[in-house]
Amino acid sequence: MTDDLQDLARRAVACPGWRWMGGARWIGVRPAPFENLCGRYPDSDRGYRIPHDEPIPDLTDAATLGCLLALVREAWGDGGMTAQHHPLSGKGMTWRVWRPGDPVAYGPTEAAALVAALEAAPVGAG
Repeated sequence: MTDDLQDLARRAVACPGWRWMGGARWIGVRPAPFENLCGRYPDSDRGYRIPHDEPIPDLTDAATLGCLLALVREAWGDGGMTAQHHPLSGKGMTWRVWRPGDPVAYGPTEAAALVAALEAAPVGAG
């Protein structure tokens, strides 16, 4: 993952509405010359420890993006929210997270729009 995506992933993890969900892919970013670790978060965390101090979500992974959308819906208390490609948004923000009748966040990528929506979630909404 690029440095920008790693920064975006760290922003997601810093949100009050963030938690690891079963099926999300994690990456353990380590400085060179060490290899980065990666894996899937299990459905059950009994006896399981991610083998890295500070894993971040892999925002290039479709299942992880689905988990992020589920977290956004939970944080906003709205199961009808969607992430939509919307090229008319302007200023390079071609993705939006949409509540029926109301856009809540925009971003240049689906991952960026979802993280922005998670960051913007009202405290205690979910």
